[in-house]
Amino acid sequence: MLLILHRETLEQHANYMAVSKALSSVSAPYLHWTSPTHPYSM
Repeated sequence: MLLILHRETLEQHANYMAVSKALSSVSAPYLHWTSPTHPYSM
């Protein structure tokens, strides 16, 4: 029982890491584009 719960927690953690990596890869160019140091930022 505890092993199954631990395995599900590991799978949820892996899914969270994959989602956070995808979000960071998507938001990084947007943050770079809207940064004040960017020459084309408003």
